[in-house]
Amino acid sequence: LYPGSSCKLSTQYLIQDHMAAHYRKLLTSKAAVDSSAPSTLRTSIKYKDQKKKEQLIAAVEQFKKEIQRIRSASTLLPRSDSPKTH
Repeated sequence: LYPGSSCKLSTQYLIQDHMAAHYRKLLTSKAAVDSSAPSTLRTSIKYKDQKKKEQLIAAVEQFKKEIQRIRSASTLLPRSDSPKTH
C-alpha cells in the first residue's frame, strides 16, 4: 500500500480504512451555512409590497407586449375601404 513504510500491513490497512471513511464523510457532508431567506423577510410588509410592485410591473409589461402583438396582427388583416351599409 505505502511503499517504503516500515509499518505492519495491518496498520496500513487500518490507516487506509480510516482515511477512506474520512473522505467519505467529507464528500457527503452538507454546508453548515444557512443560505435561506430569514423568516422576518417573508413576513415583512415592506418586502410583500415590493414583491407586489414587481408583479404589477411585470403584468403591465406583459399587457403592453400583448397590445403591441394585437396591433401588429391587426395591421396584417385585410381591410375594406368602403363601409358596408344594409
